[in-house]
Amino acid sequence: MKKIFSFYIAVIFVFLSCKDENVLRKSELVSTQACEDYLLIENILLDIDENIEQAFRDNGISKGYPNYTLKNFNYSFPQDTLDTLIVDFGNSNILYPNPGGKLRKGKIISEFTGKYHDSLSIINISFDNYQVNNYLVEGEIVIINNGKNIQGNSVYLISSNNMSVSNNSRGKIDWQVNISKEWINGEETFFNKNDDGFILNGTSSGNSTNNNNFSSTIMSPLIIEYNCLYGCLVTSGEVKLTPDGYEDRIIDYGNEGCDCNVVIITNSETYPKIILN
Repeated sequence: MKKIFSFYIAVIFVFLSCKDENVLRKSELVSTQACEDYLLIENILLDIDENIEQAFRDNGISKGYPNYTLKNFNYSFPQDTLDTLIVDFGNSNILYPNPGGKLRKGKIISEFTGKYHDSLSIINISFDNYQVNNYLVEGEIVIINNGKNIQGNSVYLISSNNMSVSNNSRGKIDWQVNISKEWINGEETFFNKNDDGFILNGTSSGNSTNNNNFSSTIMSPLIIEYNCLYGCLVTSGEVKLTPDGYEDRIIDYGNEGCDCNVVIITNSETYPKIILN
């Protein structure tokens, strides 16, 4: 009798173990880690791009916060001596802009051949202990003003070299990106950013905080609206993201609004997410 009882206990244990294993595998198959990491580092990249663009709009003139410093700049012959622009947020976390901004500290350093909006200018961006919302940003970003396209819109090429963001609790995200940014609205009103609109196209690859590689392609152009500076800049569009060993995921940014809400779609299932901003 004891042998029969022990046999049934063993069968139940094996059954429950297999059931738990199936649940685990199902959970793994719907992992959204790569999408969440992609959304975080994309948001940080676009924020850096906007900060650099704003710094060049201000012509490098020093102000209270952040502090802008031009090195090797000769005010008598600026066209010949443009060199380095440093955006310095200081050594301690400060909310900027306030209200509605992000915690920032450290420096964004730009070496450039021309200003952001000068045709054919090249801006090489690096970082000195730059942190945003307690994420350390490392690596290099290159922004090239590619001039105007046949529609008369300015086009910028943005790429990264060994870019990463990391913090102690989440881990590290590595990212290589190649995207084009076309200025579709507001170019004629240069000093009014609120009416500026852009579209993004391109691809990327990276490594998530769980050490799994992924690749991405913008399937429907991402729309950026600068009237969303205090929310999330991307208001619509779709990205296909493929983590190694998993099905494709679609990141749907919706149709409008600055609310940071997205939907991740895989195998006809939807997973609402909010971009960490």
